[in-house]
Amino acid sequence: LERLSSLLRAEEWKIGAEYNLQPIQLQMLRYLHICNRYSNTPIAVTDYFALTKGTASQSLKLLEAKGLISKQPDAKDGRLVHLAVTQRGVEVLAAIQQQSLLPRVCETMESAEQQAIGNALVDLLRLMQRAEPIKSYGFCATCRYHQVESEGKFRCGLTGEPLLPEE
Repeated sequence: LERLSSLLRAEEWKIGAEYNLQPIQLQMLRYLHICNRYSNTPIAVTDYFALTKGTASQSLKLLEAKGLISKQPDAKDGRLVHLAVTQRGVEVLAAIQQQSLLPRVCETMESAEQQAIGNALVDLLRLMQRAEPIKSYGFCATCRYHQVESEGKFRCGLTGEPLLPEE
């Protein structure tokens, strides 16, 4: 795992340099691309990456200045800001994905091999999260509050709000 992590970090530095972005900024952009309205706020980004508010704020300002993300006020609470990846940000992420070695290598593996590795990594992640009581992040579909109402209709059991299929 350490060697894989080292290779991935080196690749992030290399790819990030092409876009004048630090690895944490690339990671933030990826995170904001997949997260939903419950976790697309500056404080959620700060918590997810375990950063100081200042460090997170500076990185988010840079992403916004480069036109990769935008800020949008919350419809219900004007004090709350949501972050969204812009079309330019999506294009950069797509270009980065094409350059990234890991997905290309994974594509050469058999489907059963991909599934076995994916399952093992998810199991390892769960064990580590249970062993260390830190805030966990994931997808709504894996959340204990996620409710399936009917085909294609979902609800957050915590807030009572309906969830879009992409959330």
